[in-house]
Amino acid sequence: MKKILITQPLDRAGMDLLQGRADIIVMKDSSEHTLAESIEDADAVILRTNVTLSRGVLENSPRLLVISRTGVGTSNVDVEAAGNMGIIVCNTSGMNTESVAEHAVMLMLSLSKHLVVMDKAVRNGDWMERRNGKLSDLFGKTLGVMGIGNIGSRVAHMCRTAFGMKIIGYDPFITEHAEIETVKSPGELFSMADIVSLHIPETESTRHLVDKEILSCMKTSSFLINTSRGGIVDQNALAEALDIGLIAGAGLDVFENEPPEINDKLMSMSNVILTPHSAALTYESKTRIAAQAAQAVLDVFSGIEPEFICNRSDIHEQRINLIPR
Repeated sequence: MKKILITQPLDRAGMDLLQGRADIIVMKDSSEHTLAESIEDADAVILRTNVTLSRGVLENSPRLLVISRTGVGTSNVDVEAAGNMGIIVCNTSGMNTESVAEHAVMLMLSLSKHLVVMDKAVRNGDWMERRNGKLSDLFGKTLGVMGIGNIGSRVAHMCRTAFGMKIIGYDPFITEHAEIETVKSPGELFSMADIVSLHIPETESTRHLVDKEILSCMKTSSFLINTSRGGIVDQNALAEALDIGLIAGAGLDVFENEPPEINDKLMSMSNVILTPHSAALTYESKTRIAAQAAQAVLDVFSGIEPEFICNRSDIHEQRINLIPR
């Protein structure tokens, strides 16, 4: 029977699919030693965010056929190396779209209504905080969506239909969109938008894309929302921009270092709302993701092409024959 390594416990929906169809090993901790020991005879890995599958790790996994990532981002696996070794890398594209989109909109609403500040004021007996003059509506505002794939497009649709917002977007791979007015550069988007919502992967070219220079383009009344990856934003530059009033606020679900240090400047700022990389962790999303991640592994074991392959061209070059879905 084939062996599946799961790097962190998986939702029951995924475990139920796998039960009785493979030997299942769940890592007892996230150390490099445990990873190396557990993966050496694995046929598949269901990869969470707790470990990284580097080239070195993959080279010591001679039986590995497939890596199934429980999420969209694949920054914790060397996809190129996997492709060169004939290892299929899958993700669960689209399974968390609704959940992350809702979370992004929640952060926008919470910032514009000063939800955290108002809640604290009521609890502290400061009723007159209601007249602080800082509350604002989303209606009629301009939303700038950075990255107009599945999640970015869904956020745009929600904000346009629910709040009557004007939507602009930038994506180097998409120049036309049915619901979004595309702009030609990130700088143009940041300067025009009242709220910027980030929905792009973290790569070498996007790391610290949101830096001091691009933050200085934003309106002083604007908000930054990040539910994608923390490394896209230079957090020191963001903290400075918030501190001196270059922008009005930020809603962050992701951070450069996770969890963030307790003395991180952002932790003490009242104009920042922070959540612990939880946008995709709704009950419904976890169920969909676990089932999709497990199914991808079972598909490969059965010789069927999984739905979401990240290194498809490399796999074709390796002449791995799978039955198309």
